[in-house]
This record gives sequence, C-alpha cells and structure tokens, in this order.
Amino acid sequence: MPSPLAPRLEIPPGQLKTFSELRTAGYEESDIHAALQARHIFRLRHGVYISAPYWRMQKSWERDTWMVRAHHLTTRSALVYSHVSAARLWSFDVWNAPTEIHVVQRSRHGDNSVGVVRHNTTIPADQLVRRDGLLLTTPERTLVDCAKLLPFELATVIADSVLRAGALPGKIWDIIEDQTGFRNISKARQVMSAASGLSESPGETRLRLKVLTWGFPPPVLQYELETAHGRYRADMAWPELKLILEFDGDTKYNLELDTDAVLLKERKRETLLMEYGWKFVRVRWPDLSDDEALRRRLVHAYEKAFRASQTAA
Repeated sequence: MPSPLAPRLEIPPGQLKTFSELRTAGYEESDIHAALQARHIFRLRHGVYISAPYWRMQKSWERDTWMVRAHHLTTRSALVYSHVSAARLWSFDVWNAPTEIHVVQRSRHGDNSVGVVRHNTTIPADQLVRRDGLLLTTPERTLVDCAKLLPFELATVIADSVLRAGALPGKIWDIIEDQTGFRNISKARQVMSAASGLSESPGETRLRLKVLTWGFPPPVLQYELETAHGRYRADMAWPELKLILEFDGDTKYNLELDTDAVLLKERKRETLLMEYGWKFVRVRWPDLSDDEALRRRLVHAYEKAFRASQTAA
C-alpha cells in the first residue's frame, strides 16, 4: 500500500527523477508503484521517471531527447554523447533518424544495454563540450559524425539545421580533412557540399534536394521581395522566371501568436506579387512522399513560367 504520509507522487513537467531521488524525497517503493499504475508518472528507463501527462504531450523527437537524458542518469561511465544523440541534445532537426543512443566509450566496462550504440574512437578535446551536465560532441563534429552514419537525405536535414544554428563551415571542413581516409568520410563531403543554413525546416531541405536531384537549376533560397503589404520572403525562387516554390510547414508560423493574422498578411502579399506576374507552387509535407506527382507539378510550373518569361522578353 502507498505510504499514508506521502502526498500523491507527481513530478514537475520538464524534469526527470531517479528512483533514489524519489526515495530521498520520502516516497516508498509502493508510492512509486502506485503512481506508475495510476499513470501519474512514466518510466523512461530502469529507475528514471517523468511526469506522465507531460510525456504524453511530447512530440516523438522530443521524447527521443528525453530518452538520451534518462540514459545519462542511469550510467556512471564517462560517456560522450555523439552522432544523432548529440544532434538531439543540441535541438537540431533530426528527421526520421534511428532512435538508438550513440555514445563514445573507450572503456570495456561501460554501458552494454540494448538500444545503445558504442563508438570506440578518440575525439579531440576541442570537439567536445559540456552542455547541461552532459558531455557531447560540438555541433561541427556532430554534423560530420551524422553525415558519415546516416543516409544522405537524413544527414543533410541535420547539416542544414547545424549550419542554420551558426556552426562554422571552416571548422566542419577542417574536421573532414583531418579524417581523410576514414571510413565514409566521402559521404560527409557530399553532405556538406549539399548543405545550406538557409533552409529553415526538414521539409524545405527535402524539397530542395529533390529539386536539385531532378535537374532543375538551383533556386535562390529565402528570396526577398518588397510589396505594399510588407516584405515577402520565399523559401525558394527562380527570379528570372518569377516562379516561387514554397514549403507549407507549420514551423514558419508556430512562433507567431496570431497565426490567422500572419497567414492573411502573407496571402495579401502573394496576391500583389501575382498581379505583377509571379507564380507560386505550394508543397506540403505529404507531397514529399509522392515523387512522381510532385515532379510532374514542378516540371509543369517551371516550363509554364519559362514560356511566360520568353514571351515577356
């Protein structure tokens, strides 16, 4: 039975608590068990708990980051979090990447638990940083490690996010050159050559890669136009054709308090641009899963815009 003296066990949102911390706070094992059964708390790993209502509100990628933090609380080994795990801890965009926890661990007596990938390597001290109590690879080293590990598209999503956050391209290329001859380093070169900090979401990155793979001329990213209703910034554009390509994700609006007002202002700017001959192609997340249909749409729009530009000339 739960202890009659202990209050109902609740964990503050956004915090992790270990079994020993809960016991120190005065909760008995029966209290912890009762809270689990009542779904007041949720067990992430053996002996690590989080508020269950808070957990249910988290997006999948946020849950993956909490799992890394929970792992940190369960091990006493000197671990460095790397690859996708470091990317998650840095809050970079990690789209569709495996959920395994990646650690650099030289000791043979470290963590051998299921779902943990150990990398037996040496990382220079200037490529490590301590963040929120965890030791992890720097953004630049994280980009290179992910580029070597993941498929091209997934790695480029992370690379775009790393660059957008302010990582230094020169440092990234220095790390790549230092690893000349290492396994998969050519993949890192390819990813870095394709990456751009101007893409503002995984969807924009994926769309840009498709456009280039399909042989379209490279579009101008984050192209800005002035209108009577303010500045319009297009995700991608071919200015010479007056053709704009937009990825309609939620990320460009979710920081605004009044999304409807933001959308209305944007549509007014679009209307003005269309009056001046600009054409728009809007792509949503589900469209990225149907390459054939999306490619047909883009080819049709591009050829139409090209013919219009020739006529105007």
